[in-house]
Amino acid sequence: MHQHFFRVTVIILVAVISFASLAHGDERSGFYAGAGLGKASSTMRGYRIPNAVDIYGGYAWDGLGAEIGFSDMDRFKVRAAKESYMDVKIWHAALRARYTFNSMLFLEGELGLARWDARAVLIHQQIGREHDLKPMWGTEAGLQLAKHVSVGLRWQHYAKVAGTSINVELVNFRYGF
Repeated sequence: MHQHFFRVTVIILVAVISFASLAHGDERSGFYAGAGLGKASSTMRGYRIPNAVDIYGGYAWDGLGAEIGFSDMDRFKVRAAKESYMDVKIWHAALRARYTFNSMLFLEGELGLARWDARAVLIHQQIGREHDLKPMWGTEAGLQLAKHVSVGLRWQHYAKVAGTSINVELVNFRYGF
């Protein structure tokens, strides 16, 4: 029930931001690249994810944009087995919408697809590998520091990666060209 409510909330947020962006166009158009560092969490019990890294780039125009990115979830450590882990890497492609509250503060929403690759290792031997294409969505709140530079807090949700959903919280830096 909680997941369904959260999904509906995110979809509504993305739709509202999209329509608001159309009415309130953002003058910052062009290519951008960015990177983020943060933590990831899993809905699967017994897994601990120490770090997450996200590298992305895209094109923005009038408050809307398209983005591709790569996320490395480090290694999910299995608490019960000392030498066991799951290595997850995710590529995503998403449409983004931005609403600028004033010349500095912004809120973005994204909705897209993610292709993930998960590799399970038990005591130095690969015991399984999965990959699939699943939906992803997220939000970002940030601060435009200069015309081409922004920082933000980004949250991304990847649906059912290797039997678990993954949430990623990142502090990111973006530069526009």
